[in-house]
Amino acid sequence: NVCTKFQSVRLDRGRMKVFLLVLFACLGAASAQFNRFSQFDSAVNRGLKIRGVDVSAPPAKGIQELYFEQVLDHFNGQNNATWKQRYFVNDQFWDGKGPVLLMIGGEGPISSAYVQEHFITYNYAQQYNALLVALEHRFYGESQPLDASKTENLAYLSSEQALADLAWFREQYGASVGAADKKWIAFGGSYPGCLSGWLRQKYPSSFYGSFAASAPVDAKLDFFEYFEVVERSIGEKCAADFQGASEKLWEMAQTADGRSQIKDLFNLCADLPSDALSLANFMMGLTDPIAEGVQYNEDRGNPSAITPICDAMANATDKIQGWASIVAQTQQGQCMDASYESAVQSLVTPGAARSWTYQTCNEFSFFQTTDSTKQPFSKFVPLKYYYALCDDAFGTDPLLRPRIDQTNTIYGSRNYRGTRTHFSNGSIDPWHALGILSADGLPKSNSATFIQGTAHCADLYGPAPSDSQALIEARATQARILAEWLASDEP
Repeated sequence: NVCTKFQSVRLDRGRMKVFLLVLFACLGAASAQFNRFSQFDSAVNRGLKIRGVDVSAPPAKGIQELYFEQVLDHFNGQNNATWKQRYFVNDQFWDGKGPVLLMIGGEGPISSAYVQEHFITYNYAQQYNALLVALEHRFYGESQPLDASKTENLAYLSSEQALADLAWFREQYGASVGAADKKWIAFGGSYPGCLSGWLRQKYPSSFYGSFAASAPVDAKLDFFEYFEVVERSIGEKCAADFQGASEKLWEMAQTADGRSQIKDLFNLCADLPSDALSLANFMMGLTDPIAEGVQYNEDRGNPSAITPICDAMANATDKIQGWASIVAQTQQGQCMDASYESAVQSLVTPGAARSWTYQTCNEFSFFQTTDSTKQPFSKFVPLKYYYALCDDAFGTDPLLRPRIDQTNTIYGSRNYRGTRTHFSNGSIDPWHALGILSADGLPKSNSATFIQGTAHCADLYGPAPSDSQALIEARATQARILAEWLASDEP
């Protein structure tokens, strides 16, 4: 059992303050070396990139990039500090009478793409003469209340503060543009999908309805189900290929000669360290393109979808070499820095990876382990790997551990008590294991669709000719729900 062999490796605290200068870009720009955190971005942004959208492009003509004077601490009346929060506005369809459609930013920077044709909200704006707005999440992108390199400042990074940001923005900005009395509808996918749903619980008078796509509302410490869904989604034969390859890699990693072979096979920047933390980090680097292929399967232009991944394994005489060819596509000629120390250096550096890791270490966990026997990636990644990342990125005084019981108590997990919220999930998406798949047991004004064969947040993006019939029908259901909300006289 890898947990019994686990030797906790810690970076010297003083040495952490003098870390390597690595080129880190939260929008996914290429770096000199590749590690699993160096190109971190939000789930929604990854979906945009798969669709060929340049999320770093300047705003298109007519789209405004603005900043809002936001409150630092919504729950302490003695703290009057404020900061600048970025938002984007597209008013080309708004007639001053229509609703406001708000796209919620999450675990990465937002861009002008959030108020353009890349999302279904654009189609709705045309139909209902709506105002399109997108608000960036605190501590992501250009919305930096404080220096994120100091862990004590991240005390202001939480979902509760983010929800209060959205409510305060709605009240203040809405009044400034004559939209205070208009219906505001919230949209979000993945973590922002959670925020969208939770808005209707915490601030029901501010937002009339919410669409929550692929929202993992059940905070869970050991999210072993993630890789279980991956195994089911890729199929028995493909899973067996990865299982055999990962078991062989585990054996190879136990010897110096084997680790040297791994270095050559996967174009590592240096010899693979033998400590358990680096082995776990290495395996997560190998699972990332597989998980992404499943999570965004059949999204337009996705080069790492399930079929090409499984074909590469099936056609390879040596399954490890087949796996290496898949990983090479994501490396784009760069070497992979698989060391645990490199991962920590990326998380110490301010950026989206550090901010989101803090939120998982503090509120949600969502730690994707290989603790289940029903997944294809051997035993490389135990829960202690994530505990170590939390400790080494944010310190141990105080000790940071996910407050999942508190999070689920605050928001209700799957026992959702909000109203006028539509939850949607895709059957292939591993995150559906933590989502609301049916409206059974929810207040009657809520609804849910479980879309067969679709991936993460697929219904949040704009329609395309390649959309499956199930996805087309799901969007039609959501359009009908929105029409009913906008036509309703209910308060």
